[in-house]
Amino acid sequence: MPTVVIGNNTGDDYSGTEDTVLHSDSPNSTYGTQTGLECKYTTLDRYNTLLKFSGLSNITGPVTVSAASIYLYGSSPLGNRTLYARRLLRNWSEDNATYNVYNTGSSWSTAGALSDGNDRVASATGSLTVGLVANYDSFDCAADVEDTINGDINNYGYIITRDTEDTLYSTSHTSSEGTDGQRPYLSVTYTESGNTYYYQQMQM
Repeated sequence: MPTVVIGNNTGDDYSGTEDTVLHSDSPNSTYGTQTGLECKYTTLDRYNTLLKFSGLSNITGPVTVSAASIYLYGSSPLGNRTLYARRLLRNWSEDNATYNVYNTGSSWSTAGALSDGNDRVASATGSLTVGLVANYDSFDCAADVEDTINGDINNYGYIITRDTEDTLYSTSHTSSEGTDGQRPYLSVTYTESGNTYYYQQMQM
């Protein structure tokens, strides 16, 4: 079973990860080049993470995906905080997306990409719990990945949010511009034409 690695890391085969953060307290600012991905929800402000893996284009459908998970490296200062990942419906830009717009001149239906059915799907694909220990947190996305590879849905990635208000603290994960070996990655196990392959899109 061949393994393909895609990312901004030493030894990666291909590139293909984009991410940014939307800050309600700086609604016109972009954060596509920062080294951290934050999620926060308080009475004062909100931070939402956007993440997508364009490197999925290296897998040609039709395929059947038996397993797929996205991994984010980080830890919370308080621990045991749950984040939710929902599939995005807007073709956002890492360089231009802000809390107000998903691309230059194109506004989210609800600021922060929070409109169900317009900016994102209503139901969460998965959730991940951020603990006290710095390590990888993950969520399953096999059905979405299969539909993306097979061309049934657009590859706009995910919005990752805190869904309940909390203290002033935010959770933090390493971005695609962050520390080598701690960047987001997507692993996919799939079958094509009767053969089973293990594909990994990673930034290490």
